[in-house]
Amino acid sequence: MWKAILRERSLLMKGLCRRIGDGRSTSIWFDPWVPGGRLQPIPRIDAIGGISMVSNFIRNNGWDHTLVRRWFNEDDSRRILNISLPNNQSKDSWLWLPESNGDFSIKSAYRLSLNIDINRPEYAKWRTLWGARIHNRLKMIWWKILSNSLLTRARLGMVLNMDTVLCPLCNMDDEHSLHLLWSCEFARALWFGCLWQVRTDILTATSWDDWLMWFSDEDKRPNQMHLHLFLGGAAAVFEEIWRTRNKCKMASAIASYAGLPPPGWIMCNTDITLGNSDSAGAAIFRDDKGGTLKIHTF
Repeated sequence: MWKAILRERSLLMKGLCRRIGDGRSTSIWFDPWVPGGRLQPIPRIDAIGGISMVSNFIRNNGWDHTLVRRWFNEDDSRRILNISLPNNQSKDSWLWLPESNGDFSIKSAYRLSLNIDINRPEYAKWRTLWGARIHNRLKMIWWKILSNSLLTRARLGMVLNMDTVLCPLCNMDDEHSLHLLWSCEFARALWFGCLWQVRTDILTATSWDDWLMWFSDEDKRPNQMHLHLFLGGAAAVFEEIWRTRNKCKMASAIASYAGLPPPGWIMCNTDITLGNSDSAGAAIFRDDKGGTLKIHTF
């Protein structure tokens, strides 16, 4: 673990900064201590000036403005004087700059390692998603959709040799997430049949970014409902479509796997499960037309 920390030391130094208390344990020459720019501002006076610690610039729990401006240039002086000092003397500590509360988090460290600026326009959808006041399970559904991690046939077809990538619900278009959850005939019927009675044909989005942009306008949402409520309800609709899709695929797979017996024959499919103290099993008897004759459990 310590080796891993040492490997990422350069990354940590990008986000670590001293939180000034009494300034007695923070060096102006070796420690990062001034947020808002260069963390280690270079003094205009060299070390022979006799000052090495931040505490030398503090008088009566406040900054010595004259001394600060003598030692540092105008921009650095302004940033130093903007640092709030505690009313009561306390020891210096560390703060994590990527978080507003100064506490370290894996999320902000990950963003820092990839140079991700969440305020850039392309990250707007993630700010919307993670800031939405909806259940975390619904957020994960949205995350799979927006990150293109939903295992549709079109997605799997990029890495696997699929027999078909057509939507299993309509067989009319490739099964990518936007088609399956929005423009598929089944999805259209479900959206219009829900309490909101949403007509999906009013929006011909080519991406989920377009979809979110459209519904970010409250006039486009049913009854001008809050965006968070709409995102949560939409995720519930998506989940139902995905569940129905999987049932359809499973039924097709079972039929294909089981096959049918020759004419005049009866096929018996069995399965058992074993536990620590008990067990259970089942047998299904079917005729050559696929009809179920009897189900027996034991």
